[in-house]
Amino acid sequence: MISFTAIALAFSISTDAFAASVAAGAQNGRLPTNRSISIATSFAAFETLALAIGYVFGSSFGHWMSAVDHWVAFALLAVLGARMIVRAGAANDDARTELPRHWPAIVLTSLATSIDGLVVGMTLPLITDSILQTLLTIGVVCFAATWIGLRIGHTAGRGIGSVIETLGGLGLIAIGMKILVSHLYF
Repeated sequence: MISFTAIALAFSISTDAFAASVAAGAQNGRLPTNRSISIATSFAAFETLALAIGYVFGSSFGHWMSAVDHWVAFALLAVLGARMIVRAGAANDDARTELPRHWPAIVLTSLATSIDGLVVGMTLPLITDSILQTLLTIGVVCFAATWIGLRIGHTAGRGIGSVIETLGGLGLIAIGMKILVSHLYF
């Protein structure tokens, strides 16, 4: 069974990809289904890979930090969440959210939206015992968020992307608080 925390994390970490895809849909109009699926696959693959790399790093060095790991996880997730909220409120995000038309540039955009996953991945050893299930959940949610964002972006416009990214930031902060509270008091 997939944990609530894994689902909340999946939605929170996928908001960057969703916001970028909504903006791309608003800029490029309705993309063909096969192109939307290809782009969503790229975003989901890079997000999942970044989280996996972060997980390996967190698992490898986490035992050295066991006395403070909950504080580190809280700080990383809180800063990352706050950064997402600030970026969502930025007046002009055109450069960050513009989706390029050629594959090398799409891959770079996918990589750019997944960098946060490295940091979040370092906290996964504290969040889950079922890493494969968590990574699969995040990958599927990121794929769906990107695909849906591309499909509705031309209709809803950019505003919805900012709202979703703000909610994602709040979600990461809440997960960080949950880790901190559960390690300090339970």
